[in-house]
Amino acid sequence: MAKIFALLLLCIVPASAFGAVVPTISLRPVISANPSYQTPNASVVLTAIAKVPKGEVTYTWTVDDVEIARGIDIDKITLTAGAGGSTKVVRVFLVDAQGAEGEALYLIRPGSVDLVWEGNTYIPPLYAGKALPTGDSMIQVQALPHIEIGSGRVPKNSLVYTWEVEGQKLEAASGFGKSVLRIKPTKLKYQTRVSVTASTPDGTIGARASATIPLYNPVVVIYEEKPLSGTWYTQATPAMTTLSADEVAFRAIPYFVLDPKSVSFVWTLSGEPFEIDTPDRSIAVFRKTGEGAGEYPVGVTIEKRDSLFERASSRFVLSF
Repeated sequence: MAKIFALLLLCIVPASAFGAVVPTISLRPVISANPSYQTPNASVVLTAIAKVPKGEVTYTWTVDDVEIARGIDIDKITLTAGAGGSTKVVRVFLVDAQGAEGEALYLIRPGSVDLVWEGNTYIPPLYAGKALPTGDSMIQVQALPHIEIGSGRVPKNSLVYTWEVEGQKLEAASGFGKSVLRIKPTKLKYQTRVSVTASTPDGTIGARASATIPLYNPVVVIYEEKPLSGTWYTQATPAMTTLSADEVAFRAIPYFVLDPKSVSFVWTLSGEPFEIDTPDRSIAVFRKTGEGAGEYPVGVTIEKRDSLFERASSRFVLSF
């Protein structure tokens, strides 16, 4: 019996002598980025999120396998994204005092997106600028993404677009391949804020951009109407103009209206309206009579009935 007791005691003693075995708990960090989609050569803040107590965990950060930071509670770093199409592999390793470990990975793959906008308003032939939106017009916004994977650019029709106006998501306008947005301007404001996020279908790569689109007033520009060549679009009528012949015609051209045929034209001479004797009311003809000389202010106003926005005026001084 004594031998059996000794054997049993021998089996029991080691466990009590070395203590209970505590299983290693795995830390589970996650890396978040601000901004969530990075632009080329811009700063990005990475934060390792983990449910760990302060003062007990060592963080080690590496970029492309090169250590860049190490220390207790260093849960945040700031980096600079590379060029478009590049990739930086960021890892963070966590170790606590009990030996528990954890690791997380984040890929910085910067992209960009340009926003090009215009109004659906009228501009005359040969005008080099774009049609500007007014309070009456629609606004069209085109997203031009620059997102690359490896050595190739992702086609714009292969991306998912999320559109926002004044911070509110437009569900119907967002979705796969929807790179164009058409909206009315924000009511009771002089500008409209539009944002877009273009991303791959899995959301791993993307870019975000915003634009503040101002509203403009229509303008009317007066050009000389040549007998043979027509409207002289290359030069607007100067503020001081000399009658170059016994009879000269001038045409008023509206810019940034919905339809130039829907506006009325009122011409004035020395501040007084006068009748136009041509079917085209946008043209006024001036004839020199007699041998006298003088200066006469000439003006024109365009206006659309029942519109708060489509109204503009222009003037010049005509000397004989």
